[in-house]
Amino acid sequence: MTSPARKSARASRGVSRARSVTSPPALMLTTQRCQVRDEKQAGSTDAGCQWTRPSVRGMTENTDTDGRHDFDFFHGHWKTHNRKLADVLDRDCATWIEFDSTVRCEPVLGGLGNVEPFSAPAMPPSGDPFDAMTLRLFDPRTRNWRIWWISPRQPGLLDDNPMEGRFSGSHGEFFAVETIDGEEVRVRWDWDDLGSEGARWEQRFSYDDGVTWHLNWTSTHTRSD
Repeated sequence: MTSPARKSARASRGVSRARSVTSPPALMLTTQRCQVRDEKQAGSTDAGCQWTRPSVRGMTENTDTDGRHDFDFFHGHWKTHNRKLADVLDRDCATWIEFDSTVRCEPVLGGLGNVEPFSAPAMPPSGDPFDAMTLRLFDPRTRNWRIWWISPRQPGLLDDNPMEGRFSGSHGEFFAVETIDGEEVRVRWDWDDLGSEGARWEQRFSYDDGVTWHLNWTSTHTRSD
């Protein structure tokens, strides 16, 4: 495969092989046939397949509703049960593994971002402890969140192709495009605020330009504070 000289940090979780990255437009991933549950999201007129930058002049000054509070529900400490494919990069993998972890989400930059350390005391298949971190930053101009997954497998690097998207109600969708082993793969993260029941995060890959999506990792969060 053709890859950059360095291994860049992954936008998607579980991507640890060297791969070249096809960056989406600076605002939001453009797909021709993506599927978004709510076609009425601000800034999109085609089910979220194409996003346009909101006019600064036309943006409301009400920061309570511009999206910067989308992840407020996740601030705090959580116990997490993970179910993932043993190898998320293998499209034919059918072996699922499960493990527990903890996360702590804390706001930064006056609420324009948050950091979320992730710790698994025994990460399959090795059973070794594993630590990572999520960084989320909100862009008031686009009202989108950009999300980076950072791990010690590629220390000192931030991906130039973060996940990007927003919430509609209690559901959020975030997208990126990666090239894995020479194949273009679309990545989607789904976030659900389940209220008193907790929260859920899911990762899916699409190998057919967003026509179908394959689930490869689910994290179910239960508040512990």
